[in-house]
Amino acid sequence: NNNNNNGSDNSGSDSNKNTNSTITTVVTKSDTSPVTVADFAVQAMVLHDLHRAWPDDSFIAEEDSSELWTNPNLARDVQRYSQLPSLEQVMHSIDLGQHYKEWYRSEDDDKHDADDAATETQR
Repeated sequence: NNNNNNGSDNSGSDSNKNTNSTITTVVTKSDTSPVTVADFAVQAMVLHDLHRAWPDDSFIAEEDSSELWTNPNLARDVQRYSQLPSLEQVMHSIDLGQHYKEWYRSEDDDKHDADDAATETQR
């Protein structure tokens, strides 16, 4: 048997130390909730695939890519774990979950316009 597994843990090796020390695993949002590399990566993968299947639909998701723009180590790790080919695709895919805000804003604008029109009619 050529298996060199002697029961020892290789986590102390220089290569593992270098890799693990550069991974930014958690960031804290303004509401103090944590967001992990996995949170970003999974959101990117899921929204990427949903958008490919239903390109005309909107999606609701929790995270946006703003933290990735300011934290290049985090961005690199998210791209690596998302397995998407480029950082641009990762950020675009993550932000697909924020487009619903535009829909709500336009719906709110329509509601305010209708309320304004009703007020004018009552005068």
